[in-house]
Amino acid sequence: MEKNLSLLFSESENATVFTEVVPNGKIAVLVGTCSIVFCFIFPFYIVVFRSNRQRDRSTPIFPIIKHFYSTVVRTYILHFGFYVIVIICFALNSSTLFILVFLFLILWAAHLTMSNKVNQLLMGILAIQRFCICFHPRSENYLKITHGTLNWIVFIGYAYFLLEKVIFFLMCLRDFEAAKVFYMFSYISMHLFLLISALTYILLILNIWKKSKHLTSAKLNKPQNYIMCQFLLIIASKFINIPIFFFNRDWFAFNEGLDGYISIFLIQVSYLVCNHRNLQLFLDSLKSRNVFKLFCCPFSKSSQVGVVAQPVMRIYSTNVQ
Repeated sequence: MEKNLSLLFSESENATVFTEVVPNGKIAVLVGTCSIVFCFIFPFYIVVFRSNRQRDRSTPIFPIIKHFYSTVVRTYILHFGFYVIVIICFALNSSTLFILVFLFLILWAAHLTMSNKVNQLLMGILAIQRFCICFHPRSENYLKITHGTLNWIVFIGYAYFLLEKVIFFLMCLRDFEAAKVFYMFSYISMHLFLLISALTYILLILNIWKKSKHLTSAKLNKPQNYIMCQFLLIIASKFINIPIFFFNRDWFAFNEGLDGYISIFLIQVSYLVCNHRNLQLFLDSLKSRNVFKLFCCPFSKSSQVGVVAQPVMRIYSTNVQ
């Protein structure tokens, strides 16, 4: 058991090779740059989402969009909370508080990795649900995702991925090599599920586009574009993340943390650019006189910007009439 613990918490050969290839200074610059970009986009995402919230309530995928929003907000609260605690610890130079930092870091990492997997699970379920409704409309009565249903899916998702983490940790204590196989199986299975779901959603969007391309309102604000855009960006990011995973398979925390950060970032980017209205709101926010106030307090009503109201096609199901 002691040997497995040392394997679990010590740097692997691959991790050592990675740090040799990418010097610590460059890693610090990379992490710092990513953190700045990560923090820069958050206020704009908040403002655009809050500006669209009333309009988006009528869309069938609003519960999932709202869940993504809640996940992003919680992640940033933990993100900034961690840095505040670290600064306080260095200021007070308290060893007790450094233990608190370590525990907070574990909480932050657990939330980041598990919420990322739950979000991807929700996207996959949504894609399959929309696909079934589009090509078999009668199934809509059985496949509706209400707020209550969504809460149950989220609860079961978190419970499953938490159990997966516990099993992985226990396997690490007994047989580290078997734990690596278990982790790889879980990692590959989740990505295959995500890829298949993305393909079904792309087929769905193509079908809807053919039916509604003659409608001007359909071209302005399609809520399903957000999910498709997010799918495409996440799949594209996997082509970067998967090679890192296979090059550095033993560095579990780094792989999952990177995947989680990228996903949280892409949730926001895809929402800001998924349609003309959101993109216009984003650009107007950049030009706004309140841009400084927006960074200080993005939740303030005075930080919101508006655009000229456009006619919106309210899609209550994916079976376009």
